[in-house]
Amino acid sequence: FPTQPMTVIGVAANVRRAQLSAPPKPEYYRPHSQVRWGSQYLVVQVEVDPSSVSSELRTTISSVDPTIPLGSIELVSQQVADSVAPERFRMLLLLVFAGLTCGLAMVGLYAVTTLAVSRRVGELGVRLALGANPSGLRRDVFGDAFRLVAVGVGLGVVLSVLATRLLATSIGPMLFETNASDVRVYAGVALFVFLVALIASVAPAQRASRVNPLVLLTRSSL
Repeated sequence: FPTQPMTVIGVAANVRRAQLSAPPKPEYYRPHSQVRWGSQYLVVQVEVDPSSVSSELRTTISSVDPTIPLGSIELVSQQVADSVAPERFRMLLLLVFAGLTCGLAMVGLYAVTTLAVSRRVGELGVRLALGANPSGLRRDVFGDAFRLVAVGVGLGVVLSVLATRLLATSIGPMLFETNASDVRVYAGVALFVFLVALIASVAPAQRASRVNPLVLLTRSSL
């Protein structure tokens, strides 16, 4: 920071100077005539293909001062992409393994829910034979499945929140303008789990509520 009084001619917004994952911080700018650095960056905005003007830029700068050493010419978008490349790679790995884990969990949930409903075929047959309403049977099947899933989702949310707090220092740098305890993420995952449970329950419940009760009882006794 300057040690002598300076004249303020404008106010600039906070910027992310070091890395994009860090929060914006205050910044001040001084003219080159007051502060000289060993190297400088020239930012040029063009309306054509940037690769077509690189040679023209070098020629123009050399015509002003041939002794100025010129470095590489890069796109701002490429520099931004390079600065976040390690975080993107780690996040991609996490997404791949998380997707595989979620897929296996959903397959297991579907299989367990379908098996649980299928084991109630005899019960459903008896209830149908006694005059139960098929729509009521379907509601009971869905209710039982959702109660089991609700218990699992509740335990999963509690454990995930605890694990997130323990791993906050590890996953924090990979998050951008969000936090590890985003309610929308938990709500989306919970809705997805309930949707899988609904799909797993609907087919057996529909079959059990439409088949002849005698067939259901005969099948369950075998």
